[in-house]
Amino acid sequence: MIGRTLGHYRIKAKLGQGGMGVVYQARDERLEREVALKVLPPGSLADESARRRFRKEALALSQRNHPNIATVHDFDRQDGVDFLVMELIPGVTLSDRLAAGALPEKDCLRLGSQLAEGLAAAHEAGVAHRDLKPGNLRVTPDGRLKILVFGLARSLRPESPEAPTQTLTETQGVAGTLPYMAPEQLRGARGDAQSDIYAAGAVLYEMATGRRAFPQSGPLLIDAVLNQPPLPAGGSPALETVVLKCLDKEPERRYQSARELRVDLQRLISPAPVAGPRGRFVRRLAVAAALLVLLLAAGIGGWRLLHRTGSIDVKSLAVLPLKSLGAQTADDYLGLGIADTIITKVSQVGGLTVRPTSAVRKFATPEANSMKAAGELRVDAVLEGAVQRSGDRLRINVNLLRVRDGVSLWSETFQAGFGDIFSIQDQVAQQVAAHLRFRLSAAEQAQLTKRHTSNPEAYEYYIKGRRSLAQRGGMGGRREEVDTAIAMFQRAAEVDPTYALAYAQLAYSYTIVALFHESDPVWIEHARQALGRASALDSNLAETHVVRHLMLYSAYEGFKIDEAAREVRLAQQIDPSVGHFELGSLYLHLGLEASLRELEQALAIDPTDTAIQSELAVCYASLCRYDEAIAWNRKFFGRLGPREALLGNRRLEDWQESVETALAKNPSDTHLRQQHALLLAIKGRSREAEAVIPPVPEGFRRNRSFHHFAHRMGELYAAVGKPGPAVEWLREAANAGLPSYTLFTCDPLLAPIRKDPAFVQFLNELEPRYRAWQREFQ
Repeated sequence: MIGRTLGHYRIKAKLGQGGMGVVYQARDERLEREVALKVLPPGSLADESARRRFRKEALALSQRNHPNIATVHDFDRQDGVDFLVMELIPGVTLSDRLAAGALPEKDCLRLGSQLAEGLAAAHEAGVAHRDLKPGNLRVTPDGRLKILVFGLARSLRPESPEAPTQTLTETQGVAGTLPYMAPEQLRGARGDAQSDIYAAGAVLYEMATGRRAFPQSGPLLIDAVLNQPPLPAGGSPALETVVLKCLDKEPERRYQSARELRVDLQRLISPAPVAGPRGRFVRRLAVAAALLVLLLAAGIGGWRLLHRTGSIDVKSLAVLPLKSLGAQTADDYLGLGIADTIITKVSQVGGLTVRPTSAVRKFATPEANSMKAAGELRVDAVLEGAVQRSGDRLRINVNLLRVRDGVSLWSETFQAGFGDIFSIQDQVAQQVAAHLRFRLSAAEQAQLTKRHTSNPEAYEYYIKGRRSLAQRGGMGGRREEVDTAIAMFQRAAEVDPTYALAYAQLAYSYTIVALFHESDPVWIEHARQALGRASALDSNLAETHVVRHLMLYSAYEGFKIDEAAREVRLAQQIDPSVGHFELGSLYLHLGLEASLRELEQALAIDPTDTAIQSELAVCYASLCRYDEAIAWNRKFFGRLGPREALLGNRRLEDWQESVETALAKNPSDTHLRQQHALLLAIKGRSREAEAVIPPVPEGFRRNRSFHHFAHRMGELYAAVGKPGPAVEWLREAANAGLPSYTLFTCDPLLAPIRKDPAFVQFLNELEPRYRAWQREFQ
C-alpha cells in the first residue's frame, strides 16, 4: 500500500496492524495535512447495509470534536478497499507505556478519567467502541489520552424494529480482542456501552498492576472471563472497588454509564475537602465505606460464581506427570519429577486427598488423556500440564480441571530458568490450594512453600532417583532400578550436602536392598548413616520416620514392632497422606482389625494400587474373614489363595494352576517351590511334599518375607501330620515379624494340630502380646 493513493490520501508509511485492519500514515493532498488512514480487512463490511451503518457511525463521531477521541475525518471506498481517515496523533500507545510495568496510581486515575470522558462522549453520540484495549489508546506527549479506531464500532440505536433481535453472528460476528471482551460478548450478545465499561475496567486493571486481569489464553481465557473472578489488583481499596465494579460479570451491576465511572475516578483524584474533626470523621467513614463496598463486591462476585457454577466441591486431586514437549525423550523424567514434588506439597492440605506418584506415573506418556486418567483414578479434579526444556530455559504450562464438567479452574504458563523451578512449584501448589478454595493453616502454608534444596543440579539428580524407585515395581522390585536410584541420590547429596530429602531417599533405597535383595549387614549400616544425616539436617521429614519404621521392623533391629508402629504414626502427623499402607501391613501382621482401617485409607488415596488390593485380600484372610477374602480375591485377581480355596469350595485348581504357571517361569524361586510343596501336602501327597521342600537360602532369615515362608512351612508340616516341626516353624514366623494370634487361631491349614499341646502353649504365649497391641493400636 505504500505509495498508493486512496481518494485524495497518499499512503506514506505503515503505523500498525491489528485484527481489524492496518493503519498507515498518509498525506491529505487536498488539505495538505498528515492523517492516519485505517484500511479495513476485505469482507469486514459484508454488504451495502453494513457499509451504510458504518458510515453513519463515522459521521456521528466526526461531528464530535472531543479531546479524548481521535477525530474522524472521512470514510470512503475505492477499488474494493474500505478505509477510514482519522486524526494523526503524536505520542505512544498505552500498551507501549505498560511494557515498562504498572503506572503510578495518580496516572491511572488521570488517564482512566480521560478514557471514561471519551467513552461518555461516544456513547452519547450513539456509538460503542467494542474493541477497547491499551493498543487502541494513545497518550500524547502532553499526557492526554485519545481513544483510537472506532473501526469495530456499532450503533447503539437500532435502525429497524428487527435490529435489536439480530445477533453478532447475523451482522458482523463476535468482534473484539479476547482479554478485554465482556462475558456477554463471549456469549454472543450485542456489544454496547456496558461492554465498553467492562473493557475500561480491564484497561484500568492493567494500568494499576502491569498485568491483565485474566492472564490465561485461548479456551482457558474464555472460561476465566465467563466464570472466574480476577485476581486482587492491589493498590488502594478505593481504586480496586472501581475496577471490580467495571469488571462485574453481570452488566446491570457495573457502572450504568461512562459518566458514572468518570465521576468516581474524579472523586479519587480530587476528594472533596472537609474541615475540622467532622471532616476527619467523614474521611474515615468514606474509607470504611470504600472498604465495605470492596468486600461486598468480592463477596457478591464469589457468591455469584458459586451460584453460577455450583460449589467447587473438590475433595480429591490427581497431579498428572507433565508431558514433555521437547525432542529429547531423556528429559521425560522431568515431568514426573515436577508432578512428584507438587504432589508432596499439595498432600499437606487437610481435607484434600491427593493421588500419590505411584498412582499417576503410568500416565507419563504423550498420549495420556487427562479426563480418562481422572476417571480411572476416581478424582474430582486433575492438574495436567506440559514442560519444555531448552538448555537452561523452562516453559511449563499447567491447567487445573474440574472433572465433572471439564471446567478449567485455573491455568498458568511459566517461563523461567531451570533454577527457578522451585519457585514455580511453590506457586503451582499455592494456586491449586487457592482455586480449590482450601483455607490453609500456617503450618500447611509453610509446608506448601518448604524447599528441600535450592540447587537445581541436585534437584535434577533427585527426581531421576525418584523416577527409578517408581519404576522398580513392587516393594523390593528390580534391583537394577534400586541401584540406579542409589547412584542418583548419592550424586544429589554430593552436589548439595545439605539436601536432607536426598539422604532420606538414599536411606530408603539402602534399606530396600538390605531387606529384599542382600543379607550383607553393610547395606543396613549404609542406611543408618544416611538416615542419621537426613535427620540431623531436617528433623521434620515424614520420609525419615517411614525409613526408620522399616529398619525397626526387621531382623537387623530385632523386630521392634511397637517402636516401628509409632514411627509410622509420627510420619502421619507430619504428612497425613503417607504411611497408611505401611501401618496397615504392620497391623495385619499383628492380627489387628485396625489393619483394615489403614489399608482402606491407603486404597482411598490410591484406588488403582494392586499392591494395596492384594494386601487387603491377605488382610481379610488373616483376620479369619474368609467370605470377604474370597470375594475380594475373585474381584481383583480372579483366583484364590490356598486358605481361601480350601474354605471356599475345597477346590484348589485355581491356586494350583497359578503356582505351576509361575514355577515354570521361575523354577528356582524359593516361595514358589514352597507353595508347590504345600499344595502336594494339602492333597495328601506327604512324601512328595517333603521331598520338594526347598532349603532355606543362606541369609534368607534376614529377608523381609521370611516370616511368610516360615508360616507356610508350619502349614506344610501340619498338613503332613508333624506338629513338632510345624510349631517350631510357626515360632520362627512369630519371631520374624508375624506374631498374629488371630491368624494362627483360625488358619484352616493348621486344623490338624489345633489340639496339640505344643500348639496350644504357643497360642497362649502369643495372646497377652496380642491383647496389649489391641489396647494400644485399635
